[in-house]
Amino acid sequence: MLHLGNTKAIDTPNRFVETNGRTIAYRSFGQGRPLVLCVRFRGNMDSWDPAFLDAVAGHGFRVITFDYSGLGLSTGTPTYNPIEMAKDPRDLVAALGLTDVVIGGWSVGGLVAQSVVALYPDSISRVVLV
Repeated sequence: MLHLGNTKAIDTPNRFVETNGRTIAYRSFGQGRPLVLCVRFRGNMDSWDPAFLDAVAGHGFRVITFDYSGLGLSTGTPTYNPIEMAKDPRDLVAALGLTDVVIGGWSVGGLVAQSVVALYPDSISRVVLV
Protein backbone atom coordinates (compact mmCIF):
# COMPACT_ATOMS: atom_id res chain seq x y z
CA MET A 1 0.00 0.00 0.00
CA LEU A 2 1.25 3.48 -0.78
CA HIS A 3 2.81 5.49 2.00
CA LEU A 4 5.28 8.32 1.99
CA GLY A 5 8.58 7.31 3.57
CA ASN A 6 10.27 10.66 4.14
CA THR A 7 7.31 12.97 4.74
CA LYS A 8 6.89 14.75 8.06
CA ALA A 9 3.64 14.31 10.01
CA ILE A 10 2.48 17.83 9.21
CA ASP A 11 2.86 17.22 5.45
CA THR A 12 1.28 13.78 5.32
CA PRO A 13 -1.85 13.72 3.14
CA ASN A 14 -5.13 12.18 4.19
CA ARG A 15 -5.83 8.81 2.64
CA PHE A 16 -9.00 6.73 2.64
CA VAL A 17 -9.77 3.03 2.59
CA GLU A 18 -13.18 1.42 2.05
CA THR A 19 -13.80 -1.48 4.42
CA ASN A 20 -16.91 -3.24 5.73
CA GLY A 21 -19.34 -0.61 4.50
CA ARG A 22 -17.51 2.48 5.71
CA THR A 23 -14.59 4.71 4.79
CA ILE A 24 -11.72 5.00 7.24
CA ALA A 25 -9.56 8.10 6.92
CA TYR A 26 -5.89 7.63 7.77
CA ARG A 27 -2.40 9.05 7.40
CA SER A 28 0.75 6.98 6.96
CA PHE A 29 4.38 8.07 6.92
CA GLY A 30 7.79 6.79 7.90
CA GLN A 31 9.43 3.46 7.20
CA GLY A 32 9.71 0.31 9.26
CA ARG A 33 7.41 -1.71 11.46
CA PRO A 34 3.84 -0.36 11.30
CA LEU A 35 2.66 1.49 14.40
CA VAL A 36 -1.10 2.08 14.37
CA LEU A 37 -2.08 4.77 16.87
CA CYS A 38 -5.54 4.87 18.48
CA VAL A 39 -6.38 8.39 19.57
CA ARG A 40 -7.97 9.75 22.76
CA PHE A 41 -11.63 10.35 23.60
CA ARG A 42 -13.27 12.64 21.02
CA GLY A 43 -9.98 12.90 19.15
CA ASN A 44 -9.11 12.60 15.50
CA MET A 45 -5.93 12.40 13.42
CA ASP A 46 -5.21 16.07 14.10
CA SER A 47 -5.11 15.46 17.87
CA TRP A 48 -1.62 13.93 17.68
CA ASP A 49 1.35 16.26 18.15
CA PRO A 50 3.30 16.28 14.85
CA ALA A 51 6.62 16.53 16.71
CA PHE A 52 5.74 13.38 18.68
CA LEU A 53 4.78 11.53 15.49
CA ASP A 54 7.99 12.63 13.72
CA ALA A 55 10.07 11.45 16.67
CA VAL A 56 8.38 8.05 16.65
CA ALA A 57 8.84 7.70 12.88
CA GLY A 58 12.49 8.62 13.36
CA HIS A 59 12.93 5.47 15.44
CA GLY A 60 12.11 3.15 12.55
CA PHE A 61 8.33 3.05 12.48
CA ARG A 62 5.75 3.52 9.77
CA VAL A 63 3.34 5.68 11.77
CA ILE A 64 -0.36 5.31 10.95
CA THR A 65 -3.02 7.52 12.51
CA PHE A 66 -6.72 7.28 11.69
CA ASP A 67 -10.18 8.61 12.49
CA TYR A 68 -12.65 6.27 14.16
CA SER A 69 -15.92 5.49 12.33
CA GLY A 70 -18.25 8.47 12.19
CA LEU A 71 -15.62 10.85 13.57
CA GLY A 72 -13.31 13.24 11.78
CA LEU A 73 -13.10 12.28 8.11
CA SER A 74 -14.29 8.67 8.51
CA THR A 75 -17.82 7.54 7.70
CA GLY A 76 -19.94 5.11 9.68
CA THR A 77 -21.65 5.14 13.03
CA PRO A 78 -19.68 6.66 15.91
CA THR A 79 -19.42 4.91 19.26
CA TYR A 80 -17.37 5.31 22.42
CA ASN A 81 -17.51 1.61 23.30
CA PRO A 82 -13.87 0.41 23.11
CA ILE A 83 -14.95 -3.07 22.00
CA GLU A 84 -16.89 -1.59 19.06
CA MET A 85 -14.14 0.95 18.33
CA ALA A 86 -11.59 -1.89 18.05
CA LYS A 87 -13.13 -2.83 14.70
CA ASP A 88 -11.68 0.32 13.11
CA PRO A 89 -7.98 -0.42 13.67
CA ARG A 90 -8.60 -4.11 12.98
CA ASP A 91 -10.23 -3.32 9.64
CA LEU A 92 -7.58 -0.70 8.78
CA VAL A 93 -4.76 -3.19 9.46
CA ALA A 94 -6.48 -5.78 7.29
CA ALA A 95 -7.30 -3.34 4.47
CA LEU A 96 -3.68 -2.13 4.34
CA GLY A 97 -2.34 -5.70 4.48
CA LEU A 98 -0.21 -4.98 7.55
CA THR A 99 1.54 -7.62 9.64
CA ASP A 100 3.75 -7.50 12.74
CA VAL A 101 1.87 -4.38 13.86
CA VAL A 102 2.54 -2.41 17.01
CA ILE A 103 -0.72 -0.90 18.22
CA GLY A 104 -0.61 2.14 20.44
CA GLY A 105 -3.32 3.93 22.34
CA TRP A 106 -3.70 7.24 24.14
CA SER A 107 -6.38 7.57 26.84
CA VAL A 108 -9.55 5.83 25.57
CA GLY A 109 -7.40 4.79 22.61
CA GLY A 110 -5.48 2.69 25.15
CA LEU A 111 -8.68 0.81 25.91
CA VAL A 112 -9.23 0.39 22.16
CA ALA A 113 -5.66 -0.89 21.67
CA GLN A 114 -6.09 -3.40 24.51
CA SER A 115 -9.38 -4.53 22.98
CA VAL A 116 -7.70 -5.00 19.59
CA VAL A 117 -4.91 -7.15 20.99
CA ALA A 118 -7.39 -9.20 23.07
CA LEU A 119 -9.95 -9.72 20.29
CA TYR A 120 -7.80 -9.73 17.13
CA PRO A 121 -4.24 -10.69 18.09
CA ASP A 122 -3.18 -12.30 14.79
CA SER A 123 -1.45 -9.32 13.18
CA ILE A 124 -0.48 -7.48 16.40
CA SER A 125 3.00 -8.03 17.82
CA ARG A 126 3.03 -5.45 20.63
CA VAL A 127 0.83 -2.92 22.37
CA VAL A 128 1.93 0.47 23.75
CA LEU A 129 -0.31 2.48 26.09
CA VAL A 130 0.06 6.23 26.63
